[in-house]
Amino acid sequence: MNAETTNAAPTSKMTSLLATTRQYVLKPHEFFSQQVDKPMKRWWILALVILALSLLTILVSNSAEARIAMQEAAAAMPDPSMMGGKGVVVSNGYGGEVYPGPQAAGANGALSALKTAGKLLIIPIGWLAWSVSLYVGTLLSGGRGGFKNVLRMVMLAWLPLALRSVIQTIYILISGQPISNPGLSGLVANPTSIGLTALQALLRYMDVYFIWTLQLLALGISVYGRLPRKKAFILTGACALVLLLVLLLPAFIGQVAGGIQNGMLGM
Repeated sequence: MNAETTNAAPTSKMTSLLATTRQYVLKPHEFFSQQVDKPMKRWWILALVILALSLLTILVSNSAEARIAMQEAAAAMPDPSMMGGKGVVVSNGYGGEVYPGPQAAGANGALSALKTAGKLLIIPIGWLAWSVSLYVGTLLSGGRGGFKNVLRMVMLAWLPLALRSVIQTIYILISGQPISNPGLSGLVANPTSIGLTALQALLRYMDVYFIWTLQLLALGISVYGRLPRKKAFILTGACALVLLLVLLLPAFIGQVAGGIQNGMLGM
């Protein structure tokens, strides 16, 4: 009897997990309603899983980019016997090209670590930004709810993006190529104006996983904030527009700065 009970426990947990997953995908409104009644206690585990999956994608992508860069550098370098420890300079008397030696590896590694940390830090910042905007928007729209519950809902709605990380990791491992044009950004190649640069940056986020996440955020805030579904979708769309515009600022500033520099140089 004890053996049967022990064997039935994992089966029962697996069945419950599959039922929860099915409800999350097919009936998200009911899923969030149940989360209001019985909130997830160990929400920090979900946060760590999402961060771990994102970190894995970043590391795999960095490895693929580094491998391609090394192959291109090796193809462009002269005979290794000509290179010293500090790199070699090929000059015609007026200038030349410097081929970096081993010293550059440490600097590149530190820069890569900083970029990885920055990309990873963007995720919890995104959770907070979405939570604050949805929470404030809910209060202004006549709804109610606690900020902690909204934050928990945002992390639950983030699962499609975690699934995207898994799929991207598998693609990079199989193809050996980093994803250079995420989302629909490949539709705008080599932007030549501020508008096209902004559009390309915007299209980087446009894919089925992002749309799925927006839908879950809208349904979730309708439950947690006790808002009508139509008002919840409008609020989510408005928050998405504002946050995307904030994300576009670096691309916009870079394009403007590049234009000013080119103008000063007469280019």
